[in-house]
Amino acid sequence: MKKLRFLIESAAHRTIFKQRKMAYIVCLTAMVAILSLAACLPQSNEINAKLGEEFSLMPGQSASVMGEPLAIRFLEVVNDSRCPTGVTCIWEGQVTCLVEIIYADSQNRMTLTQPGSGQGRADFEEYSIEFQVQPYPEAGKQIAKQDYRLQLVIDNKSALNGGIHKKYVNFGSLG
Repeated sequence: MKKLRFLIESAAHRTIFKQRKMAYIVCLTAMVAILSLAACLPQSNEINAKLGEEFSLMPGQSASVMGEPLAIRFLEVVNDSRCPTGVTCIWEGQVTCLVEIIYADSQNRMTLTQPGSGQGRADFEEYSIEFQVQPYPEAGKQIAKQDYRLQLVIDNKSALNGGIHKKYVNFGSLG
C-alpha cells in the first residue's frame, strides 16, 4: 500500500513539475517576444523644429515646425547622381528627395532637388526651404538608403525679404 501511495504521489509531483515547467517556458517565450517587438519599434520619429534653425531628418522621420501649421516628413532619396569625390565628371549631378508636407491639415508631396555639392532651395506657400542632402558620395562607396540625412532650414519668406507678414497686418479703419 505504501508503494502504491508513493507511486501516486510521484506521478502527481511529476505532473505538477511538468505544468510548472510548461508555464515557465510560456512566460519566457512571451517575454522574449515582447522584448523583440519593442526593439523593432521606431524610436521617436518626430522632432520639433524652429523657424530659421537647422535640423536634420533621416528617411521616414518628420518634423513639426513649432508655432506654425507646418510639418515635413523625409520620405526617401529618389535619385542621387552627384559626382563622387575623387572622380572627374563632366556634370556635377544632383540629388532629389521626396518629402511630404502637411500644411494647415492638407497633405502635399514635393520633390526637393539639390544641384551637385551646393545647397538646394525651394518655396512652399509662405515658407522658404533651404536644404542639403548628406552624406556626399565618395568614389567606390555605395550610400545605403537609411544613411541619408536631409538637413533643412525652414523660414517665412516675408522674414527673409524684410517684408511684413500678412498675419501681423490689420487693415481696420482709422476713426
